[in-house]
Amino acid sequence: MIEKLVPKVTIKLEAPLWTEEDRKKAAEKRIESLKPYLIKLPAHWIPYAELSRFNTPASWFIFFPCAWGTLAAGYHTKAPIPLVAGVLAIFLITAYIFHGAGCTINDIFDKEFDKQIPRSMERPVASGRISIANAEKYLIAQLVVYLAILSLLNWYTVWVAAISIPFVILYPLFKRITYYPQMWLAICCSWGALLGFVALDNWNYSAMAALFLSSCNWTVIYDTIYAHQDKTYDAKIGVKSTALKWGKNTKRNCYFFAVAQIACWVYLGITQSMGPGFWVSSMTFGYQLLNLLNKLDLDNIESCGNAFETNVWCGKLFSLGILVDYILRIMDII
Repeated sequence: MIEKLVPKVTIKLEAPLWTEEDRKKAAEKRIESLKPYLIKLPAHWIPYAELSRFNTPASWFIFFPCAWGTLAAGYHTKAPIPLVAGVLAIFLITAYIFHGAGCTINDIFDKEFDKQIPRSMERPVASGRISIANAEKYLIAQLVVYLAILSLLNWYTVWVAAISIPFVILYPLFKRITYYPQMWLAICCSWGALLGFVALDNWNYSAMAALFLSSCNWTVIYDTIYAHQDKTYDAKIGVKSTALKWGKNTKRNCYFFAVAQIACWVYLGITQSMGPGFWVSSMTFGYQLLNLLNKLDLDNIESCGNAFETNVWCGKLFSLGILVDYILRIMDII
């Protein structure tokens, strides 16, 4: 089965990395994360909702590049509003499904790792609430539904989306063989920037590359921050990440990626004649990101968690900016 694709994990520790108090807090936090909606689901559905991370905002990071690509393509072609709205709706649904599939794969491979870390020990596969066999069946269902919904768009979109699936499946392997799994994850999370253009049959390679690379740089930043939450545990159980590789140099390196991200936007804005919404939102995003890095305490789990969630707000802001430009273009104002 799929679990056999990744080498078996053997963890030898002199003592557990968590206490019973940690377990109790993890369980309480899990229950709290289900409120107010997921807790109302049938009991046997809840573990699968958790496996898909429906109780976190992380699926937005899959949707944002899709939205950016779609709105930028719509801006340049003056695509009809119903068409763009329909594509965005499909991408919003499939972003949750695709992200859920990625989490399912990750949790299957990382079951033994997750058991050792308080923040992840309550995940459905690690805690035994979902078996490996059922998780694999759920994964197949997720991928089938994902591609089926995308088939409502053109078939180029389906094929381009299908190309990204091997990247997602292999992602957990990179946490075992390299300290740069964030680079691989960046490809997985940023693929939607390409899909947005393809869905509207706008093969603007320059714009596609700029948005894809900007999203890749951003992904490395926010996932490195995320990885700092578990760096103490990861170092002991053998999980590799840029958080461990960069250590005290993390902020310096993240500043580099932030500047590269902003440079991609400047290139996009100039070459594609983007409007005021793009410029205001991208520069606000850039300022917020640099300010966030300046204030970030990488040794404080709460600070890292808050910074990670702040990036969700930044992604929404940038999406809104391109949306404003698209509407202004449709109205022939710009």
